[in-house]
Amino acid sequence: MKSLQKITNRTQKGSAFTELVVILPFIIMLIGAIFEVSRIYYLQNTLEYGAREAARIGASIKESVDVNFMSNNTISRASIETLIRNSVRVMGVIEEPGQFTIKYLNPAGTEIQNAPDNLPFDRKNNPDSIDFIQVEITYPGAGASVNTPIPAVFNPGNIFQSNKTLMSKAIFQIEGRLER
Repeated sequence: MKSLQKITNRTQKGSAFTELVVILPFIIMLIGAIFEVSRIYYLQNTLEYGAREAARIGASIKESVDVNFMSNNTISRASIETLIRNSVRVMGVIEEPGQFTIKYLNPAGTEIQNAPDNLPFDRKNNPDSIDFIQVEITYPGAGASVNTPIPAVFNPGNIFQSNKTLMSKAIFQIEGRLER
């Protein structure tokens, strides 16, 4: 009788271990999936914040003036782009200048193609003046310091193609204009 009870206890212990071995990979995959969804949510929120900040910074630039502080009716495109690319950084997410795409829009909302370095600023007298700035940030960027969407820990031997790209875009109206 006692020996039958010992055999039954051992069998129950063995079946519990077998169940654990069968279920454990699914539990690990579930935890990894929760981690990845959370990380992608964090990355997307960070990109949205970065795009809003970059567009806000670009929209707050003032018009160019000469040595007598008289308006040139222009804004320096190089100044805007340098300011944006150097001001918005988030370690591991937004680090490379190539992640930014900056477009200039006229009052009608149409992109100004081949914009010169001195962008027209007089919106009352010039229909081709810039009125809005659009900043788009993509992830991942190019470079060794930017992470890929799927970390190597969860992608041994590069089994999964990590070619997913996240993107965020923001448009702000350029302020600080002088009405004529």
